Amino acid sequence: MVALRHNRARSCRNHRWWLILPLILLLLAADFHPAEAQSRKRRRKRPAAAKTLSIVELRLRIYIDWVAAPLDPRITNALRRIPATPRRLLALKYYLGRLPEVDSIWAWTAVQARAYRTTDEYRQAIAEVTHVRHVFDSLYPGYTLLAPMEIRSLEAQLRNWNSVRSVAVVADSLFDSCIAMMADTTSPFGRSDTIHAALFGDFLAAWETPVAPTVAVPGLSQHGQLRAFDFRIYRGRRLIAGATAATIERAWDSSGWTAKLNAAITLASSRFVGPLPNPYEPWHYTYIPANPLQIEDVAKPEPQGETPSPTPFTPKGIPQGEDE
Repeated sequence: MVALRHNRARSCRNHRWWLILPLILLLLAADFHPAEAQSRKRRRKRPAAAKTLSIVELRLRIYIDWVAAPLDPRITNALRRIPATPRRLLALKYYLGRLPEVDSIWAWTAVQARAYRTTDEYRQAIAEVTHVRHVFDSLYPGYTLLAPMEIRSLEAQLRNWNSVRSVAVVADSLFDSCIAMMADTTSPFGRSDTIHAALFGDFLAAWETPVAPTVAVPGLSQHGQLRAFDFRIYRGRRLIAGATAATIERAWDSSGWTAKLNAAITLASSRFVGPLPNPYEPWHYTYIPANPLQIEDVAKPEPQGETPSPTPFTPKGIPQGEDE
C-alpha cells in the first residue's frame, strides 16, 4: 500500500514536470533570440570592404586632379564635394566649357543672397512672378500656378548633382570612355611616364554628351541668382504639371499646359524667356531684369571661414537642364 502511494506521488511529480517543460523551453528561447538578433545586427553593421581601385581608375583620378588644379577655387571646392568619380569627371567637363560664365552667374553665397533680397531687382522679380500667377489663375479658373522663389544655393545644387539619375547616365558614359582611353597603352593617357593634363582637358571639353543631364553643373544654375523660375500647375492641392522630365509629354504637351503657360506668361510680362528649349523643359523660364545686378553689386564682406564668392562658365555639347 505504501509502495502504491509512493508510485502515485512520483507519477504526479513527473506529470507536473511535463507540464512546465514547454514553459522552460519558451523562456530559454526568449533568452537566446535577443542575443541572436543582436548578433545579426552587429553583422549587418560591419562596414563593407573598401573598393579597391584599379591602376587605370587611379590614373584617371590623377588626371582629374591635374586638370582641376589651376581652375577657380570655387570650382575646385565644388569638385571636392562630388564624391563619385564619374559625376566629378562630368562636372569637370562642364566647368571647362563654361569658364567665361563663372564670374557672372556663379551661385550666390548666403551673405550675397541676403543682400540681394534687399534690392529693387529682387522685389521687381517677385512682383513679375506674382503678376504672371494672377494672370494664369484668371485665364484658367480652378487651377493655380506656383513657382518657388528661393535662391538655389550651391549646397542644393550639389545635392541635385550627386543624386539625380540623369547625371549618372551621362557621367557613366564619359567615365567608360575615359577608362578605355587610360587603359590603352598606345594612347598618351595610357602611359604612366607623363601626365598630359592639357590634352586631357581638351578631350573633356570636346566630348559630346549623348543626352543632357536634367540639372546644371553645381554653381552654374540660373536658379543660383534667381534668374530662372520653375512653374508648377495645381488643381486644388493636386499637382497637375510639375518640374519633372518624365512627365513632359503626359502632363505638359499632350494636356496643353505648355502652350497655356506660355500664353499666360507672354500676356503678363516681357521679362521672361522660355520655355527652356534644350534640354526641353516647358516649366523653366529665364528671368531678364531691366537692369541686371552684377555679382559685385550684392557682394558683402564675408565672415572668416566662409567659402569665397564664386566664378561662372559655357558647356560644349548639349546644354544642361534645370530639372529638379
